[in-house]
Amino acid sequence: MPVAEHVFNYARDLVRATRPGEPGVPPYVNELVQWGAGPRAGIYLIMAFDPEVLFNEGFHDLVEVRLPEGTIVKPTFPAPLGLLNITLARQLDVVQGILAQCAPAYVLAPPSWLYAA
Repeated sequence: MPVAEHVFNYARDLVRATRPGEPGVPPYVNELVQWGAGPRAGIYLIMAFDPEVLFNEGFHDLVEVRLPEGTIVKPTFPAPLGLLNITLARQLDVVQGILAQCAPAYVLAPPSWLYAA
């Protein structure tokens, strides 16, 4: 679903207004902020106000996932949870490995920021 141009422009301008050194930012931003919001902030703003908009960069097609209760991906209380980022990264590794077995010609290298065990 496309985003209306005025909504896109508003989100873009709002995010840019948080970045020091950008033309037209309030003086206090240049004084108090070292690094403003990144490009994804605009995406999240749009998604917050219009949840019908789906942002998919083409990394994977949308799929339905069924998560069994009581597992690491859908824990039940009182489940001890910690190291959330590492757990999620490992889950992504596993999903990528499964997809790579289904379509080896489309295997992707993991991004440099991702923890891979």
